[in-house]
Formats: sequence, C-alpha cells, structure tokens
Amino acid sequence: ISTGFGPANNMSKSMALPDSDMAKSKHFERARIKILAAELEKVQRKTFTKWVNSCLSRAGLNINNLYVDLCDGTALLRLLEVLSGEKLPKPARGRMRIHLIQNLNAVLKFLVDKQ
Repeated sequence: ISTGFGPANNMSKSMALPDSDMAKSKHFERARIKILAAELEKVQRKTFTKWVNSCLSRAGLNINNLYVDLCDGTALLRLLEVLSGEKLPKPARGRMRIHLIQNLNAVLKFLVDKQ
C-alpha cells in the first residue's frame, strides 16, 4: 500500500518530465526523424542516379534528375537494354502522353516476359 510519501513516489515524480517538456521532446524527435529521412532519400537518390549514369554511359546517355529523366521511358528502355544485354524496341520519341505510355508498356512487357 502506497501512502504517496516515501522515496519511490518522490523518485518517480522527479524523473518524470512535465507534459509540456514531453510534448516538446516528442515533437523534436519527430522533426529529427523527418530530417534524417529526407537526408537518407537524398543520398539514395544521388547514389542511384550515379549508378544509372554509369550503366547508361555505355549507351551514350546521361540523366540529371532521376524522377524526370526516367518518366518518359526512353532512358529506362536503354537502361534495361544495357543491363540485360538484349536488344529492345526503339523508344517512341514523341512527348505526347501516348508516347510515354508506349515506352513504359515496352519496359513492363520486357520485365513480365523475363519472369
């Protein structure tokens, strides 16, 4: 039976953070995690872009922005060609949505056929 007095009760009160300090601590931790996650993504994006460029250099291509330069499927087709050692269809060179879809469909078809 605890009376509210004694060393056990005093110790737990002195070690506990006030609610406002606990909230600040949790907020700081969440903010720090977001910052670290963003830094990790940046490093991974940079590393993967360098790897893709090292592969695409064999085909005479280079990308700057991983998300933008691979979205139309032309560089992605060439990357698969370099990695697989097989000849893939020429990418559609147009900038219309249908051309992008054709290129990406060719990529997906190649990957499905290789399963």
